[in-house]
Amino acid sequence: YVHGSGNGILLWQPTSYHLSFRWELMPSWRLHPYIGFGAGIGTLNGLLTYEAIVEAYDASTATTIIEIISEEINLEFLEYTEPKITPLVIQLNLGFNFKITNNLYLLLDAGIWNGFLVRGGVCLRV
Repeated sequence: YVHGSGNGILLWQPTSYHLSFRWELMPSWRLHPYIGFGAGIGTLNGLLTYEAIVEAYDASTATTIIEIISEEINLEFLEYTEPKITPLVIQLNLGFNFKITNNLYLLLDAGIWNGFLVRGGVCLRV
């Protein structure tokens, strides 16, 4: 018999050139929502790591062989392949601004930016 298991991890670290737009809805309200969207292009910087464990039993010799295979692959080589692969980065987010003073706001934001995104912060408008 042969028994095997494995797992892999893809860690993508893109650098993107991105253009986004944000519309504030009901900006006169103290707590007002906004919506944002955008798109851009990125690079393929990342690392693919995988590991596999294979156990094989040979009944004729009554031996068991266990082999562990692991490798890390740097994805930078994809930058030089043909046809050229340029990943598209998309963004869609919804959020709330809370006006503390005329120039100081708290914000909470959630959305998609080539993955799920939840963030918060303080905004100072000069």
